[in-house]
Amino acid sequence: MAIALADILDERQIALKLKSRRQANALREIIGLFEKTGSLLQSTDFLAHVLARERVNATLAENSVAFPHARTELVDQIALAVAAAALEFHGTIRASALV
Repeated sequence: MAIALADILDERQIALKLKSRRQANALREIIGLFEKTGSLLQSTDFLAHVLARERVNATLAENSVAFPHARTELVDQIALAVAAAALEFHGTIRASALV
């Protein structure tokens, strides 16, 4: 089943300048975007799932792009947010795009 990007990305789920510089805070800020659109109701629990996933296997890829995610019962459909920030990874500031 093909999924169109327009079906899962609401413009309110795009943040091109995150305020946060630390990974956990940036993820909290991004997850807050889902609350604005009603696609996520239990943001604290979802953040815990995403952070646990990151501890098992970090999603930072080439060119400082990260794909933080989690499979959980807290969402009933695929949701996507896009953000950009200069984040600290292991003590080094890197320009990052988070998807």
